[in-house]
Amino acid sequence: MVVSKFFSVMLLAVLGLGGLGAADAAFAAGSTSDETGQAAPAPAKSTFKISTDKTVLFHDGTGFRLFINLTTPRPVTGADLDYTVLNKDFSVGSVGFSSPADYTYQWVIPLVPNRAGVIKIPAMPVGAAGDLATPKFEIKVKQAEGLRAKNFIKAQLRAQNPVKNQLAMYRVEVDNLPQVKITTYTPPQGEGVHFELFAERTVSRASAGNRFYKTTIREYKAIFRQEGKITINPPSISGYVITGNGQSQFTQGAKPVTVTVGPNPENLIVSDNLSISVKWNPAEENIHVGDPITRTVTYIATNNSLSQLPRVPVPDFNENDFDYYEDVTVETEQLMRDKKLKSTRVVKQVFVPLRNHTKFVANQSVVEWKNPNDGKVNSIVVLGANYEINGFSFSDYIPRDPKTAYKIFAGIIAGVVLILFLVYSVIMYRRRSGIYGWLHLRADYMGYWRNFARSWKKDDPIKCRAAILEWAQKRWPDKTIVGLTGLPFYSKAKTEIDNLSRACWSKDPEAAKWDGKKLYSLISKNKNYKKPKAKRGINPYGLNGEIYETVQQTLK
Repeated sequence: MVVSKFFSVMLLAVLGLGGLGAADAAFAAGSTSDETGQAAPAPAKSTFKISTDKTVLFHDGTGFRLFINLTTPRPVTGADLDYTVLNKDFSVGSVGFSSPADYTYQWVIPLVPNRAGVIKIPAMPVGAAGDLATPKFEIKVKQAEGLRAKNFIKAQLRAQNPVKNQLAMYRVEVDNLPQVKITTYTPPQGEGVHFELFAERTVSRASAGNRFYKTTIREYKAIFRQEGKITINPPSISGYVITGNGQSQFTQGAKPVTVTVGPNPENLIVSDNLSISVKWNPAEENIHVGDPITRTVTYIATNNSLSQLPRVPVPDFNENDFDYYEDVTVETEQLMRDKKLKSTRVVKQVFVPLRNHTKFVANQSVVEWKNPNDGKVNSIVVLGANYEINGFSFSDYIPRDPKTAYKIFAGIIAGVVLILFLVYSVIMYRRRSGIYGWLHLRADYMGYWRNFARSWKKDDPIKCRAAILEWAQKRWPDKTIVGLTGLPFYSKAKTEIDNLSRACWSKDPEAAKWDGKKLYSLISKNKNYKKPKAKRGINPYGLNGEIYETVQQTLK
Protein backbone atom coordinates (compact mmCIF):
# COMPACT_ATOMS: atom_id res chain seq x y z
CA MET A 1 0.00 0.00 0.00
CA VAL A 2 1.01 3.61 -0.46
CA VAL A 3 -0.07 6.25 1.99
CA SER A 4 2.13 9.07 0.78
CA LYS A 5 2.65 12.54 2.17
CA PHE A 6 0.36 13.79 -0.57
CA PHE A 7 -2.30 11.38 0.61
CA SER A 8 -1.89 12.58 4.19
CA VAL A 9 -2.16 16.23 3.11
CA MET A 10 -5.28 15.50 1.10
CA LEU A 11 -6.81 13.79 4.13
CA LEU A 12 -6.13 16.86 6.23
CA ALA A 13 -7.56 19.17 3.55
CA VAL A 14 -10.74 17.18 3.37
CA LEU A 15 -11.08 17.16 7.16
CA GLY A 16 -10.41 20.92 7.34
CA LEU A 17 -13.35 21.79 5.12
CA GLY A 18 -15.80 20.53 7.69
CA GLY A 19 -15.77 23.78 9.73
CA LEU A 20 -16.58 23.93 13.44
CA GLY A 21 -19.44 21.73 14.50
CA ALA A 22 -22.00 22.78 17.10
CA ALA A 23 -20.50 20.40 19.70
CA ASP A 24 -16.95 21.66 19.02
CA ALA A 25 -18.18 25.27 19.40
CA ALA A 26 -19.71 24.47 22.75
CA PHE A 27 -16.48 22.90 24.05
CA ALA A 28 -14.41 25.77 22.65
CA ALA A 29 -16.67 28.36 24.37
CA GLY A 30 -16.22 26.62 27.70
CA SER A 31 -12.41 26.36 27.52
CA THR A 32 -10.41 27.16 30.66
CA SER A 33 -7.91 29.97 31.31
CA ASP A 34 -4.20 29.54 31.82
CA GLU A 35 -2.12 30.79 34.79
CA THR A 36 -1.97 34.37 33.38
CA GLY A 37 -5.75 34.52 33.20
CA GLN A 38 -5.71 34.42 29.41
CA ALA A 39 -7.93 31.83 27.74
CA ALA A 40 -5.93 28.82 26.43
CA PRO A 41 -6.09 28.69 22.65
CA ALA A 42 -8.50 25.96 21.63
CA PRO A 43 -8.69 24.48 18.15
CA ALA A 44 -11.44 25.89 16.03
CA LYS A 45 -12.54 22.46 14.87
CA SER A 46 -11.82 18.72 15.24
CA THR A 47 -9.31 17.51 12.67
CA PHE A 48 -7.76 14.08 11.98
CA LYS A 49 -4.36 13.20 10.58
CA ILE A 50 -3.90 9.58 9.42
CA SER A 51 -0.52 8.12 8.40
CA THR A 52 1.61 4.95 8.47
CA ASP A 53 5.23 4.22 9.34
CA LYS A 54 5.83 2.64 5.90
CA THR A 55 5.23 4.03 2.45
CA VAL A 56 4.92 0.62 0.74
CA LEU A 57 3.01 -2.28 2.28
CA PHE A 58 3.17 -5.94 1.21
CA HIS A 59 1.02 -8.95 1.88
CA ASP A 60 3.92 -11.10 3.10
CA GLY A 61 3.27 -11.40 6.82
CA THR A 62 5.03 -8.19 7.69
CA GLY A 63 3.23 -5.52 9.66
CA PHE A 64 3.07 -1.76 9.92
CA ARG A 65 1.76 0.84 12.33
CA LEU A 66 -1.25 3.06 11.66
CA PHE A 67 -1.16 6.51 13.32
CA ILE A 68 -4.43 8.34 13.99
CA ASN A 69 -3.90 11.86 15.35
CA LEU A 70 -6.90 13.88 16.55
CA THR A 71 -6.95 17.57 17.43
CA THR A 72 -10.18 18.55 19.18
CA PRO A 73 -11.43 20.80 22.00
CA ARG A 74 -13.26 17.81 23.47
CA PRO A 75 -11.77 15.58 26.21
CA VAL A 76 -10.90 12.16 24.70
CA THR A 77 -9.73 8.83 26.17
CA GLY A 78 -8.03 5.87 24.50
CA ALA A 79 -11.19 3.75 24.68
CA ASP A 80 -13.24 6.30 22.73
CA LEU A 81 -11.95 5.10 19.33
CA ASP A 82 -13.91 2.13 17.95
CA TYR A 83 -11.47 0.37 15.59
CA THR A 84 -13.25 -3.01 15.38
CA VAL A 85 -13.82 -2.53 11.64
CA LEU A 86 -10.08 -3.20 11.13
CA ASN A 87 -10.44 -6.83 12.22
CA LYS A 88 -12.00 -7.75 8.90
CA ASP A 89 -8.88 -7.27 6.79
CA PHE A 90 -6.07 -6.98 9.34
CA SER A 91 -4.57 -8.73 12.33
CA VAL A 92 -4.68 -6.05 15.01
CA GLY A 93 -2.03 -5.81 17.72
CA SER A 94 -2.00 -3.99 21.04
CA VAL A 95 -3.21 -0.38 20.54
CA GLY A 96 -1.33 2.50 22.17
CA PHE A 97 -2.80 5.86 23.17
CA SER A 98 -1.19 9.14 24.23
CA SER A 99 -1.79 12.91 24.42
CA PRO A 100 1.43 14.63 23.33
CA ALA A 101 -0.06 18.16 23.71
CA ASP A 102 -3.16 19.98 24.82
CA TYR A 103 -6.19 19.06 22.71
CA THR A 104 -4.05 16.59 20.72
CA TYR A 105 -4.51 12.80 20.96
CA GLN A 106 -2.80 9.92 19.16
CA TRP A 107 -3.64 6.23 18.60
CA VAL A 108 -0.94 3.84 17.36
CA ILE A 109 -2.43 0.63 15.92
CA PRO A 110 -0.15 -2.28 14.80
CA LEU A 111 -1.64 -4.01 11.75
CA VAL A 112 -0.75 -7.03 9.57
CA PRO A 113 -2.69 -7.23 6.26
CA ASN A 114 -4.61 -10.43 5.63
CA ARG A 115 -4.86 -9.87 1.86
CA ALA A 116 -3.47 -7.83 -1.02
CA GLY A 117 -5.27 -5.08 -2.93
CA VAL A 118 -6.99 -1.82 -2.07
CA ILE A 119 -8.55 -2.08 1.40
CA LYS A 120 -11.28 0.49 2.08
CA ILE A 121 -11.52 1.56 5.70
CA PRO A 122 -14.93 2.88 6.82
CA ALA A 123 -15.34 5.72 9.31
CA MET A 124 -14.39 4.79 12.88
CA PRO A 125 -16.48 6.65 15.54
CA VAL A 126 -14.83 8.48 18.43
CA GLY A 127 -16.83 8.85 21.62
CA ALA A 128 -20.39 7.89 22.43
CA ALA A 129 -22.00 11.08 21.02
CA GLY A 130 -21.82 9.73 17.47
CA ASP A 131 -21.05 13.12 15.85
CA LEU A 132 -17.24 12.61 15.67
CA ALA A 133 -15.59 9.93 13.51
CA THR A 134 -12.53 9.39 11.36
CA PRO A 135 -12.93 9.97 7.64
CA LYS A 136 -13.11 7.05 5.24
CA PHE A 137 -9.77 6.20 3.65
CA GLU A 138 -8.05 3.49 1.60
CA ILE A 139 -4.90 1.44 2.14
CA LYS A 140 -3.15 -0.21 -0.81
CA VAL A 141 -1.38 -3.51 -0.09
CA LYS A 142 0.87 -4.98 -2.78
CA GLN A 143 1.19 -8.67 -3.51
CA ALA A 144 4.59 -9.95 -2.43
CA GLU A 145 7.08 -10.74 -5.17
CA GLY A 146 10.49 -12.40 -5.28
CA LEU A 147 11.81 -13.27 -1.84
CA ARG A 148 8.76 -11.71 -0.24
CA ALA A 149 6.52 -14.13 -2.14
CA LYS A 150 8.44 -17.16 -0.83
CA ASN A 151 7.20 -19.10 2.17
CA PHE A 152 10.25 -19.47 4.37
CA ILE A 153 8.46 -21.82 6.79
CA LYS A 154 6.36 -24.89 6.02
CA ALA A 155 4.78 -27.53 8.27
CA GLN A 156 3.17 -30.93 7.73
CA LEU A 157 1.17 -33.21 10.04
CA ARG A 158 1.49 -36.89 9.12
CA ALA A 159 -1.96 -37.94 10.29
CA GLN A 160 -5.29 -37.38 8.57
CA ASN A 161 -7.79 -38.72 11.11
CA PRO A 162 -6.03 -39.26 14.44
CA VAL A 163 -7.64 -40.77 17.52
CA LYS A 164 -7.12 -40.00 21.19
CA ASN A 165 -3.69 -41.13 22.52
CA GLN A 166 -2.29 -41.39 18.99
CA LEU A 167 1.15 -40.07 18.12
CA ALA A 168 1.76 -38.38 14.78
CA MET A 169 4.95 -36.82 13.47
CA TYR A 170 4.83 -33.08 12.73
CA ARG A 171 7.54 -31.76 10.40
CA VAL A 172 8.65 -28.11 10.24
CA GLU A 173 11.03 -26.77 7.57
CA VAL A 174 12.59 -23.31 7.74
CA ASP A 175 14.61 -22.04 4.74
CA ASN A 176 17.59 -19.88 5.65
CA LEU A 177 18.29 -17.91 2.45
CA PRO A 178 21.37 -15.67 2.22
CA GLN A 179 19.24 -12.52 1.97
CA VAL A 180 16.97 -13.56 4.83
CA LYS A 181 17.91 -13.28 8.51
CA ILE A 182 15.62 -15.13 10.92
CA THR A 183 15.75 -13.78 14.44
CA THR A 184 12.83 -15.52 16.18
CA TYR A 185 11.28 -18.99 15.96
CA THR A 186 8.05 -19.95 17.72
CA PRO A 187 7.29 -23.72 17.95
CA PRO A 188 3.85 -25.19 17.25
CA GLN A 189 1.31 -25.60 20.02
CA GLY A 190 -2.34 -26.38 20.50
CA GLU A 191 -4.89 -27.16 23.16
CA GLY A 192 -5.40 -30.90 23.47
CA VAL A 193 -2.18 -31.82 21.69
CA HIS A 194 1.30 -32.15 23.21
CA PHE A 195 4.38 -31.38 21.11
CA GLU A 196 7.82 -32.74 21.91
CA LEU A 197 10.86 -32.01 19.75
CA PHE A 198 12.32 -35.30 18.51
CA ALA A 199 15.13 -34.21 16.20
CA GLU A 200 16.58 -31.10 14.60
CA ARG A 201 18.99 -31.02 11.67
CA THR A 202 20.18 -28.67 8.94
CA VAL A 203 20.55 -29.71 5.30
CA SER A 204 21.85 -27.96 2.18
CA ARG A 205 19.57 -27.37 -0.77
CA ALA A 206 19.87 -25.71 -4.18
CA SER A 207 17.46 -23.22 -5.71
CA ALA A 208 16.42 -23.09 -9.37
CA GLY A 209 19.41 -20.89 -10.13
CA ASN A 210 21.77 -23.39 -8.45
CA ARG A 211 22.18 -21.10 -5.49
CA PHE A 212 22.67 -23.08 -2.29
CA TYR A 213 20.93 -22.34 0.98
CA LYS A 214 20.33 -24.06 4.31
CA THR A 215 17.10 -25.59 5.56
CA THR A 216 16.49 -26.36 9.21
CA ILE A 217 14.23 -29.39 9.67
CA ARG A 218 12.54 -30.03 13.00
CA GLU A 219 10.62 -33.25 13.68
CA TYR A 220 8.06 -33.07 16.49
CA LYS A 221 6.16 -35.84 18.25
CA ALA A 222 2.53 -34.71 18.46
CA ILE A 223 0.41 -36.70 20.92
CA PHE A 224 -3.34 -36.03 20.83
CA ARG A 225 -4.67 -36.14 24.38
CA GLN A 226 -8.34 -35.35 23.87
CA GLU A 227 -10.98 -36.07 21.29
CA GLY A 228 -12.93 -33.58 19.19
CA LYS A 229 -11.87 -30.74 16.91
CA ILE A 230 -8.35 -29.49 17.60
CA THR A 231 -6.60 -26.58 15.89
CA ILE A 232 -2.82 -26.61 15.79
CA ASN A 233 -1.31 -23.17 16.06
CA PRO A 234 1.46 -23.39 13.46
CA PRO A 235 5.07 -22.45 14.07
CA SER A 236 6.16 -18.97 13.02
CA ILE A 237 9.33 -17.05 12.33
CA SER A 238 10.27 -13.38 12.19
CA GLY A 239 13.26 -11.49 10.92
CA TYR A 240 14.19 -9.19 8.07
CA VAL A 241 14.92 -9.36 4.33
CA ILE A 242 18.02 -7.59 2.98
CA THR A 243 17.31 -5.70 -0.27
CA GLY A 244 19.02 -3.00 -2.28
CA ASN A 245 17.03 -0.37 -0.38
CA GLY A 246 17.98 -1.69 3.09
CA GLN A 247 16.22 -4.09 5.44
CA SER A 248 12.55 -5.00 5.56
CA GLN A 249 11.08 -6.80 8.55
CA PHE A 250 8.73 -9.73 8.10
CA THR A 251 6.75 -12.31 10.09
CA GLN A 252 5.61 -15.60 8.62
CA GLY A 253 3.76 -18.64 9.92
CA ALA A 254 3.00 -22.05 8.51
CA LYS A 255 -0.56 -22.91 7.58
CA PRO A 256 -2.76 -23.73 10.59
CA VAL A 257 -4.13 -27.27 10.74
CA THR A 258 -7.50 -28.30 12.15
CA VAL A 259 -8.17 -32.01 12.71
CA THR A 260 -10.98 -34.00 14.27
CA VAL A 261 -9.61 -36.44 16.83
CA GLY A 262 -11.57 -39.67 17.09
CA PRO A 263 -12.69 -41.21 20.41
CA ASN A 264 -10.84 -43.85 22.40
CA PRO A 265 -13.33 -44.78 25.15
CA GLU A 266 -11.22 -47.64 26.52
CA ASN A 267 -8.21 -45.27 26.74
CA LEU A 268 -6.10 -47.96 25.06
CA ILE A 269 -2.61 -47.64 23.68
CA VAL A 270 -2.82 -46.44 20.05
CA SER A 271 -0.14 -47.80 17.73
CA ASP A 272 0.33 -48.63 14.06
CA ASN A 273 2.00 -51.85 15.18
CA LEU A 274 2.91 -53.18 18.65
CA SER A 275 4.75 -56.36 19.57
CA ILE A 276 5.80 -57.71 22.99
CA SER A 277 8.05 -60.78 23.23
CA VAL A 278 9.03 -62.57 26.46
CA LYS A 279 11.90 -64.98 27.07
CA TRP A 280 12.34 -66.94 30.31
CA ASN A 281 15.63 -68.40 31.46
CA PRO A 282 16.47 -71.10 32.56
CA ALA A 283 14.35 -73.53 30.63
CA GLU A 284 14.32 -76.09 33.49
CA GLU A 285 11.53 -75.75 35.99
CA ASN A 286 13.53 -77.14 38.95
CA ILE A 287 16.23 -74.82 40.27
CA HIS A 288 18.14 -74.19 43.50
CA VAL A 289 18.71 -71.29 45.83
CA GLY A 290 20.85 -68.62 44.16
CA ASP A 291 20.02 -69.69 40.59
CA PRO A 292 18.59 -66.55 38.92
CA ILE A 293 15.29 -66.59 37.08
CA THR A 294 15.49 -64.12 34.19
CA ARG A 295 12.63 -62.64 32.16
CA THR A 296 13.59 -60.53 29.13
CA VAL A 297 10.73 -58.41 27.75
CA THR A 298 11.18 -56.73 24.33
CA TYR A 299 8.79 -53.96 23.22
CA ILE A 300 8.73 -52.76 19.59
CA ALA A 301 6.15 -50.16 18.50
CA THR A 302 5.47 -48.04 15.42
CA ASN A 303 4.39 -44.43 15.88
CA ASN A 304 4.77 -44.56 19.63
CA SER A 305 7.18 -42.75 21.89
CA LEU A 306 9.01 -44.53 24.68
CA SER A 307 6.72 -42.86 27.21
CA GLN A 308 3.70 -44.47 25.50
CA LEU A 309 4.97 -48.05 25.61
CA PRO A 310 3.01 -50.35 27.92
CA ARG A 311 4.55 -52.14 30.89
CA VAL A 312 4.09 -55.83 31.50
CA PRO A 313 3.22 -56.23 35.20
CA VAL A 314 5.86 -57.71 37.50
CA PRO A 315 4.80 -61.12 38.89
CA ASP A 316 3.69 -61.23 42.50
CA PHE A 317 6.31 -62.77 44.78
CA ASN A 318 7.25 -62.88 48.45
CA GLU A 319 10.03 -60.41 49.13
CA ASN A 320 11.35 -62.71 51.87
CA ASP A 321 11.80 -65.54 49.37
CA PHE A 322 13.18 -63.67 46.34
CA ASP A 323 15.44 -60.74 45.52
CA TYR A 324 14.33 -58.66 42.51
CA TYR A 325 16.46 -56.65 40.09
CA GLU A 326 15.44 -54.77 36.91
CA ASP A 327 17.56 -53.21 34.18
CA VAL A 328 16.62 -51.47 30.92
CA THR A 329 19.27 -52.70 28.48
CA VAL A 330 17.95 -51.09 25.27
CA GLU A 331 15.89 -47.90 24.80
CA THR A 332 15.82 -46.24 21.36
CA GLU A 333 13.60 -44.05 19.16
CA GLN A 334 14.24 -44.01 15.40
CA LEU A 335 12.54 -42.16 12.54
CA MET A 336 12.18 -44.61 9.66
CA ARG A 337 12.27 -43.84 5.93
CA ASP A 338 8.49 -43.81 5.78
CA LYS A 339 8.63 -41.00 8.39
CA LYS A 340 7.17 -43.21 11.12
CA LEU A 341 8.64 -43.36 14.60
CA LYS A 342 9.92 -46.75 15.76
CA SER A 343 10.49 -47.22 19.49
CA THR A 344 12.31 -50.17 21.06
CA ARG A 345 12.78 -51.06 24.71
CA VAL A 346 14.32 -54.20 26.24
CA VAL A 347 13.77 -54.81 29.96
CA LYS A 348 15.63 -57.52 31.89
CA GLN A 349 14.02 -58.69 35.13
CA VAL A 350 15.92 -61.01 37.50
CA PHE A 351 14.40 -62.98 40.40
CA VAL A 352 16.92 -64.65 42.74
CA PRO A 353 15.44 -67.32 45.08
CA LEU A 354 16.57 -67.13 48.70
CA ARG A 355 14.80 -70.23 50.10
CA ASN A 356 14.29 -73.80 49.05
CA HIS A 357 10.96 -75.58 48.95
CA THR A 358 9.23 -72.55 47.46
CA LYS A 359 7.54 -71.84 44.14
CA PHE A 360 7.81 -68.97 41.67
CA VAL A 361 4.60 -68.47 39.70
CA ALA A 362 4.24 -65.82 36.96
CA ASN A 363 0.77 -65.85 35.44
CA GLN A 364 0.26 -64.86 31.83
CA SER A 365 -1.17 -61.41 31.13
CA VAL A 366 -2.90 -59.67 28.22
CA VAL A 367 -2.06 -56.26 26.73
CA GLU A 368 -4.63 -54.59 24.44
CA TRP A 369 -3.88 -51.89 21.88
CA LYS A 370 -5.78 -50.07 19.13
CA ASN A 371 -4.77 -49.66 15.49
CA PRO A 372 -5.81 -46.18 14.23
CA ASN A 373 -5.74 -47.30 10.60
CA ASP A 374 -8.57 -49.85 10.86
CA GLY A 375 -9.90 -49.08 14.36
CA LYS A 376 -9.47 -52.69 15.51
CA VAL A 377 -8.49 -53.63 19.07
CA ASN A 378 -5.70 -56.19 19.17
CA SER A 379 -4.50 -58.36 22.08
CA ILE A 380 -1.03 -59.60 23.00
CA VAL A 381 -0.69 -62.58 25.35
CA VAL A 382 2.39 -62.35 27.58
CA LEU A 383 3.44 -65.87 28.57
CA GLY A 384 4.07 -66.74 32.22
CA ALA A 385 6.29 -69.35 33.87
CA ASN A 386 6.42 -71.70 36.89
CA TYR A 387 9.55 -72.70 38.82
CA GLU A 388 10.13 -74.92 41.86
CA ILE A 389 13.09 -74.19 44.11
CA ASN A 390 14.46 -77.37 45.71
CA GLY A 391 17.67 -78.32 47.56
CA PHE A 392 19.31 -77.45 50.86
CA SER A 393 20.58 -74.14 52.13
CA PHE A 394 21.28 -72.72 55.55
CA SER A 395 19.36 -69.66 54.49
CA ASP A 396 16.20 -71.77 54.69
CA TYR A 397 16.50 -71.66 58.45
CA ILE A 398 17.37 -68.01 58.77
CA PRO A 399 14.29 -65.93 59.59
CA ARG A 400 13.70 -62.97 57.28
CA ASP A 401 11.94 -60.91 59.91
CA PRO A 402 14.65 -58.86 61.71
CA LYS A 403 12.75 -58.95 65.00
CA THR A 404 12.57 -62.75 64.93
CA ALA A 405 16.24 -62.98 63.96
CA TYR A 406 17.22 -60.78 66.91
CA LYS A 407 15.25 -62.96 69.31
CA ILE A 408 16.85 -66.15 67.99
CA PHE A 409 20.31 -64.63 68.16
CA ALA A 410 19.71 -63.49 71.73
CA GLY A 411 18.48 -66.99 72.62
CA ILE A 412 21.62 -68.56 71.17
CA ILE A 413 23.86 -66.20 73.15
CA ALA A 414 21.87 -66.91 76.31
CA GLY A 415 22.17 -70.68 75.73
CA VAL A 416 25.94 -70.47 75.26
CA VAL A 417 26.29 -68.41 78.45
CA LEU A 418 24.11 -70.92 80.32
CA ILE A 419 26.21 -73.86 79.14
CA LEU A 420 29.43 -72.13 80.20
CA PHE A 421 27.88 -71.35 83.58
CA LEU A 422 26.83 -74.95 84.09
CA VAL A 423 30.27 -76.28 83.16
CA TYR A 424 31.88 -73.81 85.53
CA SER A 425 29.40 -74.72 88.27
CA VAL A 426 30.10 -78.46 87.91
CA ILE A 427 33.83 -77.87 88.16
CA MET A 428 33.50 -75.60 91.19
CA TYR A 429 30.98 -77.98 92.79
CA ARG A 430 33.37 -80.87 92.55
CA ARG A 431 36.15 -78.74 93.98
CA ARG A 432 33.84 -77.61 96.82
CA SER A 433 35.00 -74.05 96.13
CA GLY A 434 33.21 -71.07 97.65
CA ILE A 435 29.45 -71.26 97.60
CA TYR A 436 29.67 -74.50 95.68
CA GLY A 437 31.27 -76.10 98.77
CA TRP A 438 28.30 -75.01 100.83
CA LEU A 439 25.93 -76.41 98.20
CA HIS A 440 27.90 -79.65 98.10
CA LEU A 441 27.58 -79.98 101.89
CA ARG A 442 23.83 -79.40 101.72
CA ALA A 443 23.62 -82.10 99.07
CA ASP A 444 25.57 -84.47 101.29
CA TYR A 445 23.17 -83.80 104.13
CA MET A 446 20.25 -84.63 101.88
CA GLY A 447 22.01 -87.84 100.82
CA TYR A 448 22.56 -88.85 104.40
CA TRP A 449 18.91 -88.28 105.16
CA ARG A 450 17.72 -90.30 102.17
CA ASN A 451 19.88 -93.24 103.32
CA PHE A 452 18.46 -92.85 106.82
CA ALA A 453 14.89 -92.79 105.54
CA ARG A 454 15.44 -95.96 103.52
CA SER A 455 16.93 -97.76 106.58
CA TRP A 456 14.15 -96.69 109.00
CA LYS A 457 11.93 -99.46 110.18
CA LYS A 458 9.15 -98.16 112.35
CA ASP A 459 8.37 -101.58 113.84
CA ASP A 460 11.99 -102.66 114.48
CA PRO A 461 13.61 -100.59 117.29
CA ILE A 462 17.07 -102.13 116.86
CA LYS A 463 17.27 -101.18 113.16
CA CYS A 464 15.80 -97.75 113.93
CA ARG A 465 18.45 -97.12 116.58
CA ALA A 466 21.24 -98.17 114.19
CA ALA A 467 19.84 -95.95 111.41
CA ILE A 468 19.63 -92.93 113.73
CA LEU A 469 23.21 -93.32 114.98
CA GLU A 470 24.62 -93.86 111.45
CA TRP A 471 22.84 -90.79 110.12
CA ALA A 472 23.81 -88.58 113.09
CA GLN A 473 27.50 -89.53 112.93
CA LYS A 474 27.63 -88.48 109.23
CA ARG A 475 25.51 -85.41 109.77
CA TRP A 476 27.64 -84.11 112.66
CA PRO A 477 31.15 -85.39 111.93
CA ASP A 478 32.70 -83.00 114.46
CA LYS A 479 30.81 -84.68 117.34
CA THR A 480 31.43 -88.04 118.99
CA ILE A 481 28.04 -89.74 119.05
CA VAL A 482 28.08 -93.16 120.72
CA GLY A 483 24.58 -93.54 122.04
CA LEU A 484 21.21 -91.95 121.58
CA THR A 485 21.81 -89.58 124.47
CA GLY A 486 24.66 -88.02 122.47
CA LEU A 487 22.31 -86.77 119.77
CA PRO A 488 22.40 -82.94 119.49
CA PHE A 489 18.63 -82.75 119.66
CA TYR A 490 18.25 -85.31 122.50
CA SER A 491 16.74 -82.75 124.83
CA LYS A 492 14.00 -81.89 122.31
CA ALA A 493 12.98 -85.54 121.75
CA LYS A 494 14.03 -87.06 125.08
CA THR A 495 10.77 -88.92 125.76
CA GLU A 496 10.62 -90.66 122.39
CA ILE A 497 14.36 -91.45 122.35
CA ASP A 498 14.15 -92.99 125.84
CA ASN A 499 11.14 -95.04 124.70
CA LEU A 500 13.27 -96.32 121.79
CA SER A 501 16.09 -97.29 124.19
CA ARG A 502 13.69 -99.21 126.44
CA ALA A 503 12.18 -100.96 123.42
CA CYS A 504 15.67 -102.08 122.41
CA TRP A 505 16.99 -103.29 125.81
CA SER A 506 14.05 -103.72 128.21
CA LYS A 507 12.47 -107.12 128.72
CA ASP A 508 9.16 -105.49 129.62
CA PRO A 509 6.53 -106.70 127.10
CA GLU A 510 4.89 -103.30 127.12
CA ALA A 511 8.14 -101.62 126.03
CA ALA A 512 8.32 -103.94 123.02
CA LYS A 513 5.11 -102.39 121.70
CA TRP A 514 7.04 -99.20 120.82
CA ASP A 515 5.79 -97.23 117.76
CA GLY A 516 8.43 -95.12 115.97
CA LYS A 517 6.09 -92.84 113.97
CA LYS A 518 6.24 -90.01 116.48
CA LEU A 519 10.05 -90.27 116.84
CA TYR A 520 10.51 -90.19 113.05
CA SER A 521 8.41 -87.04 112.90
CA LEU A 522 10.59 -85.36 115.56
CA ILE A 523 13.81 -86.42 113.87
CA SER A 524 12.53 -85.06 110.50
CA LYS A 525 12.40 -81.60 112.02
CA ASN A 526 16.14 -81.80 112.79
CA LYS A 527 17.44 -83.10 109.46
CA ASN A 528 18.78 -79.60 108.60
CA TYR A 529 20.15 -79.03 112.12
CA LYS A 530 22.93 -76.39 112.28
CA LYS A 531 25.31 -75.94 115.20
CA PRO A 532 25.22 -72.32 116.37
CA LYS A 533 28.16 -70.31 117.53
CA ALA A 534 28.92 -70.35 121.29
CA LYS A 535 27.44 -67.61 123.39
CA ARG A 536 29.63 -64.63 123.93
CA GLY A 537 30.82 -63.99 127.47
CA ILE A 538 33.40 -64.94 130.02
CA ASN A 539 32.22 -68.54 130.14
CA PRO A 540 30.59 -69.54 126.87
CA TYR A 541 30.16 -73.09 128.22
CA GLY A 542 27.76 -74.60 130.63
CA LEU A 543 28.39 -74.94 134.35
CA ASN A 544 29.50 -78.53 133.98
CA GLY A 545 31.90 -77.73 131.07
CA GLU A 546 29.58 -78.86 128.20
CA ILE A 547 29.07 -76.61 125.18
CA TYR A 548 25.90 -74.59 125.53
CA GLU A 549 23.88 -75.01 122.35
CA THR A 550 20.52 -74.15 121.00
CA VAL A 551 18.99 -76.29 118.37
CA GLN A 552 17.71 -74.43 115.24
CA GLN A 553 15.07 -76.47 113.54
CA THR A 554 13.94 -75.93 109.96
CA LEU A 555 10.66 -77.50 108.92
CA LYS A 556 10.74 -79.98 106.09
